[in-house]
Amino acid sequence: MDDLEEWVPTNAELVSFESKKGIAIVSCDPAGGQEKWGGMAKDFNADVGPKTFIEIKVDNIEPKGENWYMHLAMGGGAYIRIQNDINKTGIFRYKLGKEWKAEDESMVDLTGEGSFKVTIGVTGNLGTLKKVYVDYVRVVEGDVPAEAELKVESSPPVSKAGEVSPPKGAEKLKVESVKPEKESQKVSDERRTMNDARTEAVTIDLCSDNEMTEKYLGDGWWFPEPDARWTGKDKKGAEILVPVAEGFGYDVIFSIAVVPTERIQGDYTAKITVDNEEVKTLGADEVTGSLEFQVPDKFLKPGKTVRVALHSPLFNPKVMGESDDSRDLGLKIKEVSIVPTKRAVKVSAAAPGGKKAVAIFKDKVPVSGTPSNPDLLADTLKQAGMQVKFLSEKEISGQEIFNKDNFDIVILPYGASFPSGGTDNMLRFLRKGGSFISMGGYTFDNLYGAGFAEQIVSNPGFEEGLDGWATETARDGVAIEDVKDVKRTGKASLYIKVGSEAPVSWYNAHYDIT
Repeated sequence: MDDLEEWVPTNAELVSFESKKGIAIVSCDPAGGQEKWGGMAKDFNADVGPKTFIEIKVDNIEPKGENWYMHLAMGGGAYIRIQNDINKTGIFRYKLGKEWKAEDESMVDLTGEGSFKVTIGVTGNLGTLKKVYVDYVRVVEGDVPAEAELKVESSPPVSKAGEVSPPKGAEKLKVESVKPEKESQKVSDERRTMNDARTEAVTIDLCSDNEMTEKYLGDGWWFPEPDARWTGKDKKGAEILVPVAEGFGYDVIFSIAVVPTERIQGDYTAKITVDNEEVKTLGADEVTGSLEFQVPDKFLKPGKTVRVALHSPLFNPKVMGESDDSRDLGLKIKEVSIVPTKRAVKVSAAAPGGKKAVAIFKDKVPVSGTPSNPDLLADTLKQAGMQVKFLSEKEISGQEIFNKDNFDIVILPYGASFPSGGTDNMLRFLRKGGSFISMGGYTFDNLYGAGFAEQIVSNPGFEEGLDGWATETARDGVAIEDVKDVKRTGKASLYIKVGSEAPVSWYNAHYDIT
């Protein structure tokens, strides 16, 4: 893409682009940690028919694992999401003569259109410079059988005189039938390997439309945005579809990114319904961070799909004079998890008066720190008139026995050592009001067990500065720093700095494992 004269920037104050060795480099660098879309746009003229495609070749994305997007402008500020947030490189082709989803969720067919504006770019956020390297964007014509791989002619057209002719308008596609090692086959493979929420935990990424959103989202959700997805479409509750299997209970966990309480007049009250029956009312302090809800047993009939909906107060940015966005918006949610749990086994050991037994973790453990003897701890508690129940690694990792219904407190005697497979269940126990005592070390500092090696981050202790770390809620007045003078171990610690101008909220740092 040497000739960029016809391309213009979108959000010019944030975006720049240049050509180096025939590659267009689109850079988006918002100031102050704000999050903005930005790219370069160009008007295309083409008679869109059933064989008209738009093709783009993306060579690279920086940082690795980031997203790029491509939109078609429809006039009046509206646009079609031809490609929204993909973190892959290569050649991509999209059929123009089909229905595409517009910003207002309506479906638009471009067949018969003669012109449109293409925007290709990235989302700059978290104070991080984002770049996408684009080799070309062009309109092409060609037959596309259902079981065919599209390939672009690699050599330029040659005239009768043997001279190379410059391309004129749309270029033809060479169509070759191939054996299906292609995207449709990959999608089928993903479907076969995707967890089934009836018996396995699933996490639904709401930042894109994907196989999981298609399967588990019901009414009440708007289209995905780079960081999360708004609820409130059609003024309905945001539904999660929970398939039910015999012998399982289900928790639904909403990871909430934005609760716009300041835009709602009066008391902020949300509610959860199951199959249109209200089962829980929530105040503003409960609708934040990680909201976990246990589906009541009376709704769980094997073979049925339960509709769990989160309803919240709505606001309209256009009505409030904030922007031209005319949607009714509720909560902005990053992801939702469906966690099936086998029916709990009731533990009968209890002290006089019906008090629950104290759980003590006891197994063969690779010790780190200064451990205690679980048998000695048990004897001490028994002498004080308490009942105890030893839990193995398998038992503490599952909800059948180790859960809040059976225990109020668990003692972890092995210092910093804890099985990696039990962390989710341990956190679930704590979220439901359970407590723990850790002897001789801080639990989770030394996780062990199968599969844990693949989860280790490359810079967990900030010894190499902040490489790989970012603040998820970066904005004016919020920053992360590595400090050398205040630390527990090693060379440095992470410091989240929140200035007085920043709004009251939760602020954190995260590391994306890709």
